[in-house]
Amino acid sequence: MKTSKKILIGFMSIICLSLLSFMITVDKGSNLEFVEKEESLPNFTIIKAYNDCKVTLETNDVASINFSHIKDSNALKPYTLSGDTLILNQLKSGKHNLHYSVKSTNIQELIIDKANVGINIQQDSIKISSLNNGWLRVYKNSSINHLQLNVINKSRSNFYTDQINTLELHANDSDVTSNNRISKVSLKAENNASVRLQHVKKLSVECDSTSTYQIY
Repeated sequence: MKTSKKILIGFMSIICLSLLSFMITVDKGSNLEFVEKEESLPNFTIIKAYNDCKVTLETNDVASINFSHIKDSNALKPYTLSGDTLILNQLKSGKHNLHYSVKSTNIQELIIDKANVGINIQQDSIKISSLNNGWLRVYKNSSINHLQLNVINKSRSNFYTDQINTLELHANDSDVTSNNRISKVSLKAENNASVRLQHVKKLSVECDSTSTYQIY
């Protein structure tokens, strides 16, 4: 057999084995079974979300949590309650991001650390920190009189509601965008921050030379 034919056969064998390995991997992934579980909770006032988990937060008369995960009889409970603090954390051994739906009567503080959180809340005030590639979305039906927001270290925040009266915003190496009305904004932008706001009635700004802000 000529050398060129041997090389061709060897090359085709490698391709076939690679395709077989890929199909086995996909098949294993498609057989994953997810389950949902809902549990009632005592009242809490602080939420900490970590490690790539996805969270939806809503205001409700009764506190509860709903979460989805891969079916596993030995799975650990993917949240903890410590005093008045609810801690949500993707399990280190997990290969698929957990999704939580949380309902609460009133949240005083929300900490997002490398997590993805959307809120749909109606309350007077709240303090939110989005850190380390965190992503906050304030949904259309949210109504907040006073929002204190820190967006730090390559994080981002998006606003889809026009029912925020006062925004106290600190952006550091992060992006913030709002396409809706905010009555009063106090802004501090630094370290390559980018802020885009719309329909602001009253504005105070502290912005360093590396950062940008737009009001339109």
